[in-house]
Amino acid sequence: WSRVMAELQARVPRNVTLTLIKSTENAKEGKFFLRVEGVAPSMRSVVDLMQRVQASPVFRDISIIDTKRSETNSRVFTFGLDMQVLIMGA
Repeated sequence: WSRVMAELQARVPRNVTLTLIKSTENAKEGKFFLRVEGVAPSMRSVVDLMQRVQASPVFRDISIIDTKRSETNSRVFTFGLDMQVLIMGA
């Protein structure tokens, strides 16, 4: 998992802040998943993060979920990303 976290950290743009990283496992299929939530100054920043994560060999099947303008600050977007994690040697 340290490689996964290092890869994720390297892909997050400077203007994006992650507020949650949650892992789940489908033991039956031997698959691992991450949900990442955070805040960004624009939808473009969220799309930029998604594109950076998609370019990684560690993640696949990335989807944006629950993206909306913050209720408390109209200049901030909250977002979520779901993705499968490919752990080499697992």
